[in-house]
Amino acid sequence: MKHLILLALILLFSYSIFGQDHDDSLKIGEQFIIDSIRINDYSVSDNHPWIPSDIRWRSSLNAFVFSAGYQHIRPQFKNFSEFAADDLFELDRMNHFIGLKLGGYYNNYYLEAGFYGGGAINEEPYPENSLNRTSFGWNLNTSFGYGFATRNLRLIFTPLVGLQYNQFKYFSKFGEYQSKIPLVDYLNMNNIDLSFRQMSGTVGSHIDIKIFSSYYSPYSFTSSGYLGIGASYMFNLHRRPWIKTAGNEITSNGRIDLNSFFFQINFKILFHE
Repeated sequence: MKHLILLALILLFSYSIFGQDHDDSLKIGEQFIIDSIRINDYSVSDNHPWIPSDIRWRSSLNAFVFSAGYQHIRPQFKNFSEFAADDLFELDRMNHFIGLKLGGYYNNYYLEAGFYGGGAINEEPYPENSLNRTSFGWNLNTSFGYGFATRNLRLIFTPLVGLQYNQFKYFSKFGEYQSKIPLVDYLNMNNIDLSFRQMSGTVGSHIDIKIFSSYYSPYSFTSSGYLGIGASYMFNLHRRPWIKTAGNEITSNGRIDLNSFFFQINFKILFHE
């Protein structure tokens, strides 16, 4: 009997020491498993799109782009000494242009082409019985670049190089447009009808920020709207512009100064997978 009691005490004592260590090891193991599961994943997702250290760029961007926007250019005609101060003032007011562009990304390479038209904004109407000067312009442009897009396409940054054909029109008119005037008055008018043509190169970039997105399940594509802001440096590709009038080519030592920065604001729609 004494031996059984002694054996029972030894077993109880052993369990109290070794059994407790075993339970602690289980708890430590359980804590390790729980802690390992709770490791946060900060990969780029809709919940964490703007963590700078973890932004991942999309490896392949393919999309068709439609763009409508505003372009601000500052042509300078001050080198044309043949013009009076009033003429130069009117020519230098051709700053505001609006237009459309079509383009596309293919494996991140970007190509676009567009047309912009506009000119000066007249704040006051023309007097009915006076000679008025009018100026307006338009341009054709094409650009080539490479797009860097976040994985969720919230942000697209595209450096660009391009060409732009600029044409500026300057002419005179008497009174309001299509108004009737006596022949004698027309013959006494100092008529001007000139067209200035200049080729330019551009170097710049634009950044597009997504503002909405819609998925079309029957066709398996997404249309996304973007607000695009761009800036470029424009430089002349030839010193003197080509100057034309009806039936004649005009010569001059003057030049159009387009060597300056200009900016654009665009609304874009991307159609992509």
